[in-house]
Amino acid sequence: MQKTIPARGMGVAGIAKSVQMKSASDSKAIESGFESLAALKGTAKGLIEIASAIKAKLEAKSESELTEEEQEIQQVMFNMGMSSDFSSTVSKDLSGKHFHTELANEIEAFLTKGILEKKGGVISLLDLFCIYNRARGTDLVSPNDLTIAVRILSNTP
Repeated sequence: MQKTIPARGMGVAGIAKSVQMKSASDSKAIESGFESLAALKGTAKGLIEIASAIKAKLEAKSESELTEEEQEIQQVMFNMGMSSDFSSTVSKDLSGKHFHTELANEIEAFLTKGILEKKGGVISLLDLFCIYNRARGTDLVSPNDLTIAVRILSNTP
């Protein structure tokens, strides 16, 4: 006996229908992903508002008035780059050949804003790289540029 093969789903029409079903499935997955992204953005907006309110309350108090828990919160926010009012003005495009010197000066100002004090007076180059770039946001400094700037900083009286 011969097996009969059903004609449905075969040929060009079957392939077209399969592609159409796959496209509809992909479309639903993408739509679901964008809905999840919108929900995430909504949640993040609320969290940013809460973090900003906490930051404002902590900044209103002096260092000596902070409880141990508030100091821990302040440290976590600092480590996340949320408590720095740092704004970088140094870039390779604007500074040209003086970039590394200006970067060294900016790093010195950045460190004297309490970062060295919070780190016990000493900071590793790796920690500086992470904290400084976190504070700069999207205008990141390369490890090589930071190393050159720190060398310039260490040679200035």
